[in-house]
Amino acid sequence: MVSHLFWAVALAEDEPASGLDVGLGASLLISITMMMGLYYITNFPDPDIRRYAYEVLNSTISIFCAVLLFSAGNDVFEKEVVGHLDPKWATSARVGVTVFWFTVLQLVTARLAHQFEDEDTRKKHEFVHQHHETTDVNLSSAGVLLAHISGFACINLFGHLQQQHRFSASPFASLGSAVLALCFCAFMNKITRVIRHQLIHRDKDMDEFEEMWDEAVQESENDVFSLCVSFLCVQSLRFAVSGTLPNDEGDEAVATLFHHSWYEPVLLILFGSAGSLVLTMYFLGLRSV
Repeated sequence: MVSHLFWAVALAEDEPASGLDVGLGASLLISITMMMGLYYITNFPDPDIRRYAYEVLNSTISIFCAVLLFSAGNDVFEKEVVGHLDPKWATSARVGVTVFWFTVLQLVTARLAHQFEDEDTRKKHEFVHQHHETTDVNLSSAGVLLAHISGFACINLFGHLQQQHRFSASPFASLGSAVLALCFCAFMNKITRVIRHQLIHRDKDMDEFEEMWDEAVQESENDVFSLCVSFLCVQSLRFAVSGTLPNDEGDEAVATLFHHSWYEPVLLILFGSAGSLVLTMYFLGLRSV
């Protein structure tokens, strides 16, 4: 009945649909299709499909939450702190923000893994049985969220560096910021791992919660590294294909955004498809081992 009503209203209108009307209608149809697809895949008969569907949804929600949380704080920081600093000190301030989020990642996951509680209490069978599952879920959710926030902090730092003249001179030079990001993440991971293992092995024994903490932090730090370095490499790839380096957020000026040749997006799609193919073959190879 509702569809017939809309159809009657559409027929009654004399004016043809505008571009805005078509865009809104297409957006509505795509949204409905996407919602129905999510409903279908999250209720799929195969439990493995349902599990992976929820993992993808959780990761997607985490990324959007991390974007909002980091952007809200970073906008205030850039305006109230970095905006009043000499450009030479602005990079140091961004390094401080990145180190801050790395530290928050360590402390929050340590708290969720009960590292601030008595060691003898953590080793009791009743305590392990009661808190193991909850701790695993908390570490997974907090680790993913804080990993994404720390990754955006790294992107903010090295994305600004990539815009400097020495890195923006050519696509090859812009890869230098990705190399610096790789070295920085490796350095931070090494420092935090040494400190964490000093705390874990102070009694020469690793209990179950300490092992969960160490694994969760390592996975989170790998996510930070992957998110930051991959973004910077894609920036360099877009620079090489289009001849224009996007800004530190991945945007292009309107003057160049709508004036690309037809083959440029095709090349980017091919590069992305090739990367997905290599990654798929790699994981299939791991499963066959």
